[in-house]
Amino acid sequence: MHYLPFPGTALKNFATHLLIKRFANRCDAIITPTPSTEEYLRNLGVSALIETIHSGISMEDCINVWLFLKNQKIIKVNDENGHTA
Repeated sequence: MHYLPFPGTALKNFATHLLIKRFANRCDAIITPTPSTEEYLRNLGVSALIETIHSGISMEDCINVWLFLKNQKIIKVNDENGHTA
């Protein structure tokens, strides 16, 4: 949708929202990852059934795995200068 050949941001946004709304309203159901995504679709005028199913991945778990892999030297982490830390 970011590559619609329309001039100007406002026209692109309008066209994108219209296409999303038309497509979504033709679906039997839509699955969203967050309540805010459902709210966004509702604000566009989507009236189809929308269910939110969370990804189930906690940020704490991701950080703990990342730290474990870093400490075990399984992954290399670069600092802001691109040097391996």
